[in-house]
Amino acid sequence: MSAVVGAVIVAGVCVAASPYLARLTITVPDRDNARWLAGAPASGKRVALTALAGLVIGALAGAAAGWSALLPAYLSIALTGAPLVVIDYEHHRLPNRLVYPAAAGAFAWLLAAAPSKG
Repeated sequence: MSAVVGAVIVAGVCVAASPYLARLTITVPDRDNARWLAGAPASGKRVALTALAGLVIGALAGAAAGWSALLPAYLSIALTGAPLVVIDYEHHRLPNRLVYPAAAGAFAWLLAAAPSKG
């Protein structure tokens, strides 16, 4: 039951965040864009594709974490994974400006969850 709760929570958050995440899929790959974090207007198709990626990644990540201290770490991984899927599909690369903060955030959340697993 814990896996279902985790899957629903993370997938729901990813789908809810998909309009912003879709905006990032436009600006993050542009190396010259200094305001990439603000995003750019995204089409409905791009939002739907990002929402689908977020739904799948979020459900899998949430099911893996379950209702545990790992949930925030897996949520952060899913939230950055959704736009990375779309960016990789279009540009065949994963921009460091998104990968490095995602790795640092996931590491911090996993480190925070470690005492509860011991």
